[in-house]
Amino acid sequence: MRSSNSIYKTHSSPIRHTAPSLTFKPLIIAMIIFLFGTAIPVSASASEKGIHDALQFTQVESGNYYSIALRKDGSVWTWGRNLLGEIGIQETVTISETDGPVRLSLLSDIKHIATSGNGHNLAVKADGTVWTWGTAPLSDDYTIHSVLPQKVAGIANAVTVASGSDFGVALRQDGSVWSWQRELNKNDTNSVRKPAAVSGIADVVQIHVSNHQIYAVKRDGTVWSWNEPSLLSNSKIKTPTKPVLIKGLSNIRSVTTNEQALFALDKKGKVKTLDAKGKPTAVQPKLTVKEVRAASFYTLFLTTAGDVYSYGRTVTGKQGKVNGLPKIKSISAGTYHNQAISERGEVWGWGGNHFNSVGATAVSPDGMIYLPIKANMAVDIMIDGQVINSIFAPRVSANTVHIPITTITRALGAQFATNQDPSGTLSYTIAYEGRSITFRGGDSNILVGDQAIELPESVSSLTGAVAAPYQLFEKGLGLSIIWDAQLQQLRMNTQVQVN
Repeated sequence: MRSSNSIYKTHSSPIRHTAPSLTFKPLIIAMIIFLFGTAIPVSASASEKGIHDALQFTQVESGNYYSIALRKDGSVWTWGRNLLGEIGIQETVTISETDGPVRLSLLSDIKHIATSGNGHNLAVKADGTVWTWGTAPLSDDYTIHSVLPQKVAGIANAVTVASGSDFGVALRQDGSVWSWQRELNKNDTNSVRKPAAVSGIADVVQIHVSNHQIYAVKRDGTVWSWNEPSLLSNSKIKTPTKPVLIKGLSNIRSVTTNEQALFALDKKGKVKTLDAKGKPTAVQPKLTVKEVRAASFYTLFLTTAGDVYSYGRTVTGKQGKVNGLPKIKSISAGTYHNQAISERGEVWGWGGNHFNSVGATAVSPDGMIYLPIKANMAVDIMIDGQVINSIFAPRVSANTVHIPITTITRALGAQFATNQDPSGTLSYTIAYEGRSITFRGGDSNILVGDQAIELPESVSSLTGAVAAPYQLFEKGLGLSIIWDAQLQQLRMNTQVQVN
């Protein structure tokens, strides 16, 4: 059964690499509180308060058609493409993408995240341990797998991390840098290099990865670089090369790179690069910069005033100030899309939105978002006070919150059945605590016994992943449900209401 306003996209293994879908769903994000079935409009004062402080995002990283983001409460959320298992939500991959943030339930108390862009993702916990997830090493079972979040053995006291396609790098509290290799095939397990300190470098405050080149900024403002060996090369070099000083750069606090150049941000807020002769050259000298991020053939600048500028072969084809953004506190540069975090802790994005990598509905038929748009909410579903793990993202609309039906029925212990009449039309039935409801995809009516009840929006589905307004469970099964927009929680109580 298919519906034009489908939310979830799934596939069966083996996965076929297809062109990005250009069919998009209309979405208007609004703050609405539903209290025991009664819709209460959010007042202006409540909307201005925004989301709870602990739920604000502090970091976002843009991968190739996917995104990962870190909230202040230490939780990690991901969305976008999963064709190769890059977002790490399933051990055996059946879902090709998700259009909204999905919580990675195996990660908590996280302080920093990083991605290689191609599915090798890293995180640092508050206890200094390093965790990894994403695309799994190649196997011989003709099935795409993911690595679910797991600890990287042998790393302690980490502060930040950087990720390459087949290796990881960690900056420790003592200023030392450690690196390790990541197997690309199942047979690599015993041959990859385990975590070890990179010799010849110390007192580091920032690290950056560019292909197999590593850059480190030391506390004294100097910049150093070395190479990490590649698992794909036939080189006899198995350990990092000796770090060397990059001459011409001083008083630097961070570095980034694209396919053309190294960009260094100094402690006065000015960006420099090195010309062909190694001479420092100012980049956009009129800007006083707080953060600079580069990727592909462009560079993204965040000024101390909270404005964002983009130059080069940008993700939208436009250069200069990025209009349509609120005041920004952090930025991220991906090959195909850019993202930023507002001072209110919300994620905004623009550029290529194939596979919903920006996390919001594109408004152009070519799948591009030319003006920044706010990403969908990161919503938790709770049943009797417990967060329900789901590989499908709840979606907040103007009138309700759409939730994944099979996930919720399974968590409730309810019976879910798919029915087909002689004409081939599909319908669904949920039985719970002596109640039974029947509904069809694309319809806004449900049958509770013989009584028809209208939902605020229709049920939607694609390839078996069915989503519906939460009122289907509230009105149909008599559950007590509260939508708390400030806490971004849909709280369900299994105590059936007596009508």
